[in-house]
Amino acid sequence: MLRRILILLGETSSSLSARQYALRLARNAEAELAGLAGIDLSYEALVPGRVGASAYKASLEEKLRRQADEMRVRLHEVFESECRAKDVNLR
Repeated sequence: MLRRILILLGETSSSLSARQYALRLARNAEAELAGLAGIDLSYEALVPGRVGASAYKASLEEKLRRQADEMRVRLHEVFESECRAKDVNLR
């Protein structure tokens, strides 16, 4: 018997399908469902080595981190809303 289910949150069609499946499974099994927003920050911004390049790179990386954080918050809000709407226990 399932007691807990962990799902990776995302915005791709496969992520949305997996989330719907996990919601049904959790509801039917009366299991707790937890969502994890996986945002890949392993990129490396390539910036030519010119004057000011390191400051530009730092600014670009900060902007990308901020966008990733906003996406994480949005994904969790949608996930929690869907869980409440389908009467699924959140972990």
